[in-house]
Amino acid sequence: MKVDLLFLGFLILFTAFVFFLVMTGHLPRRYKVLDPNQQIEISGVFLTVEEVAKRYKPHFYMRSDTFSPPALMLWWHAVDDQENRSLALIYHVLWEDEIHPNPIIHNIYRLYRALYYGIPVRDIEYVQINISYEDGSIRRVRYEGTFSDDYYAPIHKHKMVLITSDGNNATEHILQNDGSVQSSRNIPPPENHLCFGVASWSHQFVLLNSNKSSYDSKILIPLKFLSDGEYQKYKFSRRSQGDFVTDEHSLVVFMSGFLFFFLLGVPYMVWRLHFFVSRRFLVCSKQ
Repeated sequence: MKVDLLFLGFLILFTAFVFFLVMTGHLPRRYKVLDPNQQIEISGVFLTVEEVAKRYKPHFYMRSDTFSPPALMLWWHAVDDQENRSLALIYHVLWEDEIHPNPIIHNIYRLYRALYYGIPVRDIEYVQINISYEDGSIRRVRYEGTFSDDYYAPIHKHKMVLITSDGNNATEHILQNDGSVQSSRNIPPPENHLCFGVASWSHQFVLLNSNKSSYDSKILIPLKFLSDGEYQKYKFSRRSQGDFVTDEHSLVVFMSGFLFFFLLGVPYMVWRLHFFVSRRFLVCSKQ
C-alpha cells in the first residue's frame, strides 16, 4: 500500500514537472533587435539592415556521404553591438529534425526534445557574424562546432567557437561553458562570404576555407527575418545562443537537466549495468 502511494505521488509530481516544462519557455527576446527596414551606414554606404543580412548571408554545405533531414529556413535578426562597434547578424538554421544514429536513443531523445523545446520537434543552430560599421569587414564570428571528426559519433560535445579579427589578423578561441577561453590559435581573417560545413548529425558546424574539401553539397535555404512570435513559439531562450542571450530561471535549467537524466541517463546506466553483468556471467560460465 505504501509503495503504491509512493509511486502514485511520484507519478503526480513527475507529470506536474513535465507539464511545467512543456508550458514554459515561450519568452520574448531580452535584447533589442533592429528593424529590417532601418537604414544603417556600412563602410560609408547606407543600406537597410535586411540588405546587409542578405549580403553577409553564410552558406552551408554537407558531405554527400552523410545524411540529414532538410534545412527549412535560415532565420536572422540583427543587434547594434555597441560594445564591439559593429552590427551583429545572428542567423539560425531551422532543421526539420536531427537523427541520432541509434534508433532507440533517437526516439527517447526526440521525446525529451518535444517536451523541452516544443512541437513540432525541430533542431535550430546559430551562427553570429559581426560586421564593422567602419569598413564592412567581419570582426567577430560565433558558432558551435564539435570535437569529433566522426559525423555519426553517438555523442557530440559542443565546441563553442569565437573568432575575433581586426581586419588584418584573426584569432580563433575555443570557449568554456562559462565563457572563459580554453585555447586559442591564429587563423587567416574571415572572408566576407563565410561557408560552414555540417560536421555532425546534430548539426554542429565547421568553418570552411576556400577549399571546401569533402563538403561538396551546398544547402539551399530561404532567408527570413525572425519575428517576435517565432522567437517565442520555438522557445529560443532554450536554444544555443551567442553574445545576446535570453536567460530562463535557473530552476528551469535544473528541471531540464533532471528530465534529460531521467529519460536518457537512467536507461543508459541500466543498459551499462546489464552489459557488465552479462559479460561477468559469460566469463564465469567459461571458467
